[in-house]
Amino acid sequence: KQRLAIVALASGCGSVAPPKPSVKHLSSGQLTAGRPVAATKAQLVYYQSSVGHPVYWIGPYSGFSYDLTETATHDTYIRYLPKGVAVGSSSANFTTIGTYSSPNAYQTLLSLSKSKGHTSKKVSYGGIAVWGPAHPRSVYLAYPKLAFLIEVYGPTVTRAHAIALSGEMTQVR
Repeated sequence: KQRLAIVALASGCGSVAPPKPSVKHLSSGQLTAGRPVAATKAQLVYYQSSVGHPVYWIGPYSGFSYDLTETATHDTYIRYLPKGVAVGSSSANFTTIGTYSSPNAYQTLLSLSKSKGHTSKKVSYGGIAVWGPAHPRSVYLAYPKLAFLIEVYGPTVTRAHAIALSGEMTQVR
């Protein structure tokens, strides 16, 4: 619920726009909103070029596969799946990077960082990382002049924070 509130707040509106049709192609087929698909690095690069906005991740990791999910509102999630885990697994124990359109992401996180119980840290390129007690395994990143909110979700609090503060975050390339 906290993430949804942050995303809604960062988008600058209190209501959610009606879903738009989502048809983005990977070389292996079409994406259906809300359904994860297996994706290689090359497919992620193609996907980003086709959606017209940045998609963030922490780069390729040896021994991991990726699943990609796009929502009806064009938010994206890249999950890092250890060997043997099926695409679409319902487990939440995987590192996941979310990219959300949010014209006011940086200002929203600055405001949120002043809220009771929230912690913030400066990150590379003048960005800010913020997390709170309700969902400590989710760290939100925003950068000046970037109209996107990035979420780092980790299987543990330590992992989520280490990734978010590491400087590993990059656009898929």
